[in-house]
Amino acid sequence: MKVNRQHGFRTEPLSYTVIERFAVRARSALLPTEPLTRAVSGVDLFEDLDQLEICVGDRTLRVNYAVNHLPTGIEGMSTYDQDREEILLTLDLATYLSLFDDVPRALFCLCHELGHVCVHALKLVELSSIPHEVAALNRGEAHRVYEDTEWQANAFAAAFLMPALGLAELEKKGGLLTPQELVRRFNVSFDAARIRLDSFRVRRRELLK
Repeated sequence: MKVNRQHGFRTEPLSYTVIERFAVRARSALLPTEPLTRAVSGVDLFEDLDQLEICVGDRTLRVNYAVNHLPTGIEGMSTYDQDREEILLTLDLATYLSLFDDVPRALFCLCHELGHVCVHALKLVELSSIPHEVAALNRGEAHRVYEDTEWQANAFAAAFLMPALGLAELEKKGGLLTPQELVRRFNVSFDAARIRLDSFRVRRRELLK
C-alpha cells in the first residue's frame, strides 16, 4: 500500500539505512568522543553546532545556531541565510530553555532540525530563493512518506539519539531491549523509543552495515 503524506516538502526518497548513515556522520563530527550508549546533552550539542560544516554541491556551508521567539507552534526551524552563506538552526526560546531541564521533546526537536541541516541542506538553499507563497503550495503537494522532509528528519533524530550501533552494544550487555530502557538511557519519549526499537528490530542487518 502506498502511504501519502502532506506533512512536509517532497524530496528525494531516502531509506532508513541511508538516513542512519547521515546520523552516524553527524555524530562523528559533533560528538566524536561521546559513547553511543549514552544520552546526548542538548545544550552542548546546540552550542557546538558552529563546529559543523555541510557540503552542498561544490560549496561548503557553515552551520550556526540562534535562539529567538518563533511563531506559535514552531519549536525550531532551519533556514539558509544567503547573505552570510550559512545554514542557521533556530530554536524557540522555550525550547532552548527546556534543553537545560533535559526535556525529551526539546532534545528531539533539536535533533529533528539537525536532520534538516544534514539531510536537506540543498533543499534549504533552494527554498531560500522561492517566494513564501510558492513554497507553501509545494509543501501541500501529496507524496509518499519516505519522500517527506519531516518524516526523514524524524528518522534522523531517532538514529542520532539512539544509534543502531549503540543499541546493538546495549543488547550484547543486557539482552532484550525495551522502550522503557531506551527512555531511561537516551532521554527520549516512550513513543520515540518504541518506534525506533521496532525499526531497529526489523532492519537490524541493514542499519548495522
